[in-house]
Amino acid sequence: MMKHRHSCAVCLLIACLPACTKSDKVPTIKEILSAEKARIHVFLQGKNYTAIPHEATYYGEPLRDTIYVLDNDATGKTATNGQFVLVDYDEMAFNGMYIASTDPARFIGEGLKTPYPYGGPVCIETGPLPDGTLVPFARAIREISEGTTGEVILPSTLAGRGAGDYFYGRVRVHRVIPDILAYEKTLVDAYLDTLRAGGATDDDIFAESVGDSTSYVVVTHCHATAGDSIAAFAEVKIAYTIYLMNEAALVTPPTCLKRKIKEVAEDAATFQPVSAITPYLKQHGLTRLKKGDEATLVIPFAISRDAVPDLGLPPYSTLVYRLEIVDLK
Repeated sequence: MMKHRHSCAVCLLIACLPACTKSDKVPTIKEILSAEKARIHVFLQGKNYTAIPHEATYYGEPLRDTIYVLDNDATGKTATNGQFVLVDYDEMAFNGMYIASTDPARFIGEGLKTPYPYGGPVCIETGPLPDGTLVPFARAIREISEGTTGEVILPSTLAGRGAGDYFYGRVRVHRVIPDILAYEKTLVDAYLDTLRAGGATDDDIFAESVGDSTSYVVVTHCHATAGDSIAAFAEVKIAYTIYLMNEAALVTPPTCLKRKIKEVAEDAATFQPVSAITPYLKQHGLTRLKKGDEATLVIPFAISRDAVPDLGLPPYSTLVYRLEIVDLK
């Protein structure tokens, strides 16, 4: 049933329209939107909510509609223009069925895929788009204080969906982030401190500027005391594990890498040309290493998607790439 909620929404609305009870007339978009608005208003009855007028464009036409935020606490710290928030959310139908979630466990046994296979929280920008407009969902979560939960309803006109396909979600705002670059630096510094506590020295840490961010290569264990570094024409066998770094590093450093997103064990590693490996690893990691070396690469969000593509990373993801040079030829 959950699989077909979007495809059936229009069918349900058609059944609710008086004009369609005695004929096969296809409802107009205006009629579908009217029925959707009626459903939203029925759901809102008796509930505590804030209504926020919002201008948008729908099917090429200017439109003014309403964002609804329910049971929210806006008395604490909330996000403003140019800031970010760390959130978890569940999208549901009005009857409580789950549609999407930042928690993959919601879909165990349901045969559905979560949009965030590695889990939340996810980082969302609340500031305006280049044209000055606000994304409706981002505008809504600015009404929810840090550390609290609220509910958001976006009519289909504001959710960017087909007529009748509203968005209703329960949103938890974990943290308001005034400066995303400073926040990432705090995370990375906290993680580097854990590597130092494990024996790494400043001589083992190589930093390189990447725009406004910094990437790091930390040689965590050096087996090779002699021999050539990896050359551009070499073939290497690499075992590795990739993690998403999350804010747990600020309070419990050992658990900051609890979200593992990919792993290739030593016995599964195969030889591949250096030229075929992700450019970031080739340019900023492998050239510092020799056969037998182990290293940790900290990859800032500014380049993480390009450095490790095709993994479906959530936005503003900082990665930790632990690798070992198993063999070299």
